[in-house]
Amino acid sequence: MQNEGIALIEEWKNQSNYISKLFHERKYQEASLPMQLFTKNFIQLLFILNKEEWAVETEGVYKLKGFTYKPLNIEERIQFVQTHSHQYHSYIHLNELYKEAEKLYAKAEILEK
Repeated sequence: MQNEGIALIEEWKNQSNYISKLFHERKYQEASLPMQLFTKNFIQLLFILNKEEWAVETEGVYKLKGFTYKPLNIEERIQFVQTHSHQYHSYIHLNELYKEAEKLYAKAEILEK
């Protein structure tokens, strides 16, 4: 399937422990930048999964509503992560979103066969 999307999931898996460690060490501002990066990567991942063109980053969140493959309540969850990227709870949300996206990739692959 779309290897680029799978690569984004793997990148999150490789870096998520580091980000979690930053939060546990109370380095909230240091954790904020990678959280913002991986939030953007997650949105791009959904575009790849839904075979949509990733054009303007700011419009990306609003287009998610019409996607076939997406986690539940994606707009609210992404908005929370974006506005609270310096909080550990947003890390938990983003981690769960990546897990859900991995399952969606498997589902999409099965349905396409």
